[in-house]
Amino acid sequence: MLTKPIAFLGGGQMAEALIGGLLAAGACEPASICATDPVAARRDALKSRFGIRVGDENAKAVREADLVVLAVKPQAMPAVLSDAGQACAGKFIVSIAAGVTTAWIRERIVTPRGIVRAMPNTPALVREGVTALTCQPDLQSDDLAAVRTLFEAVGSVVSVEERLMDAVTGLSGSGPAYVFVAIEA
Repeated sequence: MLTKPIAFLGGGQMAEALIGGLLAAGACEPASICATDPVAARRDALKSRFGIRVGDENAKAVREADLVVLAVKPQAMPAVLSDAGQACAGKFIVSIAAGVTTAWIRERIVTPRGIVRAMPNTPALVREGVTALTCQPDLQSDDLAAVRTLFEAVGSVVSVEERLMDAVTGLSGSGPAYVFVAIEA
């Protein structure tokens, strides 16, 4: 069970799937999760559905968390890290933003405790996904356990080298869609 606070920066579909998976698996309590989103209706929907804390201040959510999930679109990442990067010092960072490398994130965050790049696929929305993880070799064992708990709540987890993540991203994005088209045919 995850006992330390988690901040989801971005409250979109994948963040919603991860939050729902964690809570359905009993992996954490709603009170330990905070999600930020710039859209008030999205925040309200997450709070209503899951009973989690919500807000629109990324840096505040990060300061109150131990694990920070960067769940925003890649084009939003510069603004999010400009806003919250300083608060990420000493935090465990997990990014699900496609195409954003751990090196790019490390350049914008002051002394993170660890960074993991993850790519869940769309079946994670129904807890049948596969998530590819790239972990730094010096990642603490409890952080590795936490990230595995996070993504195993929505499916299976595989480890890949970061140089292969862009290929995984392509497969994750379109692979399930091809299967769904074949099933419908």
